[in-house]
Amino acid sequence: MLRRLADARPRIVAAVETIVGAMPTDFIPRQSIPQPEVAAVLARPIKEEAL
Repeated sequence: MLRRLADARPRIVAAVETIVGAMPTDFIPRQSIPQPEVAAVLARPIKEEAL
């Protein structure tokens, strides 16, 4: 699986570049998750088994 992902990386990067490049320069994304919820998740410590 990791090899297939590594092989696909150039296509994935190109797709993301195309998507981002098509966005208007003044684009402001909607915030679909409330900021306090985002902050709560980011404040949690990383568990070693997740690495």
